Amino acid sequence: MPSNLLELAPVAVAKLKSNGGVIKKLTKPQIASLALKFFGTPLVLTKPKDDLIAALQKEITAKPTVLTAAMEACGGPGAASAGAATGNADNDESGDEGHHDTDRDGDGDDDDDDE
Repeated sequence: MPSNLLELAPVAVAKLKSNGGVIKKLTKPQIASLALKFFGTPLVLTKPKDDLIAALQKEITAKPTVLTAAMEACGGPGAASAGAATGNADNDESGDEGHHDTDRDGDGDDDDDDE
């Protein structure tokens, strides 16, 4: 794991909050940073993003107030509830539609994603 993984956690919290708690909008290192910082769970970055999302979601389900408190501490309006922290915003099982807001090159993938 990158040595700066824990340093990514504040950025990941802010991004999670600004995206309404949608975990899928985070990069793999950001997901791993939240799992490690707030739940003490190391994640393997070489695994598929969906596996990392599922692992973080499992931690959130077990301790729903942890990320809520972190997002609220982040300040400003729009603190998402733990129930809002989800793998994808529209609950579409494909998880792809409507999630290309950072697709800078038009190829259909999230350019902020580390897949």
